[in-house]
Amino acid sequence: MILKYPDPVLSKKAKRVKKYTEKLSRTIDKMIMEMLRNSGIGLAAPQIGELVRVIIASNPETGEPFDYILVNPEIIESIGSVVSQEGCLSIPNAVVEVQRSKKIMVKAQDKFLGSETIFEADDILSVIIQHEIDHLNGITLIDHIKEKKN
Repeated sequence: MILKYPDPVLSKKAKRVKKYTEKLSRTIDKMIMEMLRNSGIGLAAPQIGELVRVIIASNPETGEPFDYILVNPEIIESIGSVVSQEGCLSIPNAVVEVQRSKKIMVKAQDKFLGSETIFEADDILSVIIQHEIDHLNGITLIDHIKEKKN
């Protein structure tokens, strides 16, 4: 089940994953099932109640589901700016205008905590990854609305 705003878990910062466990594997499987069930293009572990730094992102341009299962993702470089209309599985029926980086460099580990990978994401994939990393940091679309008002 995907947690809905204002569940307090959604405003908490997720913890770094230090080792591969069966629980991590079950969390990822559960995330995949919830994304399929809800026709999502991105999901962060806190959205299913797990405060670990794991996201899943699909690239709508390739049509492939679950292109990216990222553990401990972090943005190491940002380039440009784009304004996007974003929705969120944790805040049904809301669409919020958010300013994001157009292109990002991301560093992450795979689901088995193997070797580190660094890759570039741009356009919609960049927006999806930034949105999901926000969830890992306890930031929701509601926080972006509040930010615009200030």
